[in-house]
Amino acid sequence: MVFKGSLAELPLTDILQLVAVSTKTGVLTLHNGSARGEIHVDKGQIVHATSGLLAGEQAFFELARWLTGEFDFTQDAQVAPRTIATSNTNLLLEAARQIDEWKLLAKKIGSTRMVLVFAPHAESSVSLSPQEWAVVSRVDERRNIDEIAAAMGQSAFETCKVIHGLLTSEVLALREDLRRLPIDRLRLLSNSEQNRLASEIHRSAADLFAGQSRAADLDGALRLYRAEHESGRALDALLDLVRETEKTVSGLLGPHQARAFLDRVALLMGGEGERATPAPAPVRPPEPPVRVVRPPVDLGKIRSRLAELAYQGLGPEGEIHVLRIERAKRSDELLKLGAASRDLLRRIGKEEVANAIEVELGLLA
Repeated sequence: MVFKGSLAELPLTDILQLVAVSTKTGVLTLHNGSARGEIHVDKGQIVHATSGLLAGEQAFFELARWLTGEFDFTQDAQVAPRTIATSNTNLLLEAARQIDEWKLLAKKIGSTRMVLVFAPHAESSVSLSPQEWAVVSRVDERRNIDEIAAAMGQSAFETCKVIHGLLTSEVLALREDLRRLPIDRLRLLSNSEQNRLASEIHRSAADLFAGQSRAADLDGALRLYRAEHESGRALDALLDLVRETEKTVSGLLGPHQARAFLDRVALLMGGEGERATPAPAPVRPPEPPVRVVRPPVDLGKIRSRLAELAYQGLGPEGEIHVLRIERAKRSDELLKLGAASRDLLRRIGKEEVANAIEVELGLLA
């Protein structure tokens, strides 16, 4: 049996409750644009989830924030080994808590497409926790939050919790990244074309709130656009419409829906969505680097992460690699074994997992 539908019409919580009540076994697959995820259910209980490079509970919580997209449940499909031991009820309660927490984070982090930069007036020497160092060490003033989260093998939510503290302590700051929007084309639009585009942008965001009562929250961004447009600042008006609408979508629906909104905007403006080639970053005068005190390396955590990634990419056939990593006692052993697994994964085409291993190896260097 295959059970299909739209998340806008049947929320994920309702789908999982139906599957749980009927004690079905199978795989629930979710699609939203280019994004894809899976939730594996055994006799009604959630046992595994994947979303991008994430697996287990982190992947489930990422998928739980999806409010739009398509789903299909394939009954009796092969279920992956258990990575989630938490009950369905507790998983859904935690997902709801994280959604509420994201609304607080979004007040300071309006978009996960923002680029992290070092704050211009940061203190010359600061002490960081291991989690903060993991973020700071990846800041190159070009990567956005989504890219840094992917490099760390974490969800955007978990990464933003750490970033929020670094922003509050003024170690880091955020810079807008509009590289994917074809700004030069916008300058050539007539007044009527600009207004039509603004209406389409507003409608695209409103579609994400289908079936909800929060679409009116978007009206403020549209009023701001009209005021700026009437004052003769057409380009600023369009860009501010995108900025303010994205912040609203992100704050109420989460980072995944904000990404979906920006993908739609890029297409409406004549861009190519995620396939667009980023323009080179503007040249800026160099700023004094922030000197940080690097915390001790958590060898056990890195060992566990390397073993997890090796198993994720190689499967049961790579058990010998996983065992060698788990038995390694020194950082030089882990570097050697991790590099061997990385190279093997690249030879068999598992580039994403290999890149995630390389990020972990960088923490040992």
